[in-house]
Amino acid sequence: MGGTSVNFAEMVKQLCERGFDVAVVDTTRPRLNLPHWRRWFNNIATVMRVVGQTALRLPRSQVVVLNISAGSAWTLGSCIWFFCATCRCPMALRLFGGDFARMYDRYGRLLRWWADHTFMRCDLVFVQTRELLNRFRQHVNFRWFANTRDLRPPSAEAPQAVSRLVFISQLRREKGLQETLEACRDLPTHCQLNVFGPPMPDTDMSLFDGSKAVYRGALNAHEVPGVLLQHDVLLLPTYWKSEGYPGIVLEALQCGRPVITTWWRCVPEVVEDGKSGLLVEPRSAPSVREAIHRLANDPDLYRTLCKGARERGEFFRSGPWYDQMAKELCTLVRNPEKRG
Repeated sequence: MGGTSVNFAEMVKQLCERGFDVAVVDTTRPRLNLPHWRRWFNNIATVMRVVGQTALRLPRSQVVVLNISAGSAWTLGSCIWFFCATCRCPMALRLFGGDFARMYDRYGRLLRWWADHTFMRCDLVFVQTRELLNRFRQHVNFRWFANTRDLRPPSAEAPQAVSRLVFISQLRREKGLQETLEACRDLPTHCQLNVFGPPMPDTDMSLFDGSKAVYRGALNAHEVPGVLLQHDVLLLPTYWKSEGYPGIVLEALQCGRPVITTWWRCVPEVVEDGKSGLLVEPRSAPSVREAIHRLANDPDLYRTLCKGARERGEFFRSGPWYDQMAKELCTLVRNPEKRG
């Protein structure tokens, strides 16, 4: 249901299409409504399980690709790196999200030293944003690997005006849900907002009271393109702490739908203000409202953004990115001297 799961599934699919025989070790862990001590227990149990299953597969593996969030790099990433280094098996690390540099800078000297001498020494480290690549440019093993999508919606004329708005995300306050609903209490009369996504444990559904928004439930990944094509604009005024390149934004762009999102972290690396969408201030319902009215009252601007969105979406199409990943993984396997 989340962007990380969709991206991982896409990676497995793309590597299999390029001739890789992929064996998956599940790294998921229970998270919902657990007391503090239980979370620690589940985290430790997950690390032990994943390390054990990976160790059993190492003799039959030519390369290990670990896909984790930044927060898990210091524990699971370090453990898997240790086993790969001991067995001299090449390893690539793919970090999801855009908050690794902030965590690295916030941690003390000891934890930074630990990172520098363990998982950051993987043969390849794929980071999601250009900001992260620039921050760690002294590491020659770092590569920029954006979130990607490969949606190919049927060619159709773009809408000529804005009337149908959509919010698609996990229903979290930090994804801009509250600001979206507040902004839509004063929608133009011909506009309507539909909200899709799974409620999270802390979701306050009373926020929908008094709004012109209609909650439509959760979506499966294959349903998303059709829903986007039924709407004119995606709203995602996010300020999610680990936001990288939101997958739903890439999907909207590839469907030719402009996005109203925020000047937050690395989101402007994806959506170009005034070209493929409009960027607003985080945590600001008035800014979201102003952007909606601007698009609703300016059909020429809207048509320009539709064209720009489709062009921008092509940059994040999966093929070229995974061609490069496959090439680099094959280099690790075939040329041991290239390993870190």
